[in-house]
Amino acid sequence: RRVLFRSGAALRDAHARGAVIAGCSAGAMVLGGHQIRLGGGGFRRLPARWEDGLGLVPSIVVVPHYDAIPETLVAPLVLAAPAGALVVGIDEDTAVFGRDGAWQVLGSGRVTVWRGRRRERHRAGSGVSF
Repeated sequence: RRVLFRSGAALRDAHARGAVIAGCSAGAMVLGGHQIRLGGGGFRRLPARWEDGLGLVPSIVVVPHYDAIPETLVAPLVLAAPAGALVVGIDEDTAVFGRDGAWQVLGSGRVTVWRGRRRERHRAGSGVSF
């Protein structure tokens, strides 16, 4: 746990100095303000627990491989998300690139942003704000 704390602090410090930080799958999940903590069985084992993420993009909770998870299983997570958090589902073969609230979707899939109960879909080339 201590190594993770020091690693996270090093990433935040590097980011503050202008370093580009990227993550995919679980690596993307940890970049947000919160992350979903699921036990064995993945999304079939609810309720989920919420843990602090690194907070590099503090307003979001990332759900990777979004297109591989039925939305009926994601909906309870959206409703249970920490107050004020946007749930961002990123499809496989898809990325979100940007900073300071201005982001762009890249790749063959889409990005789904849940703002409370309202869902937005974004495809490659479209801008997204967090």
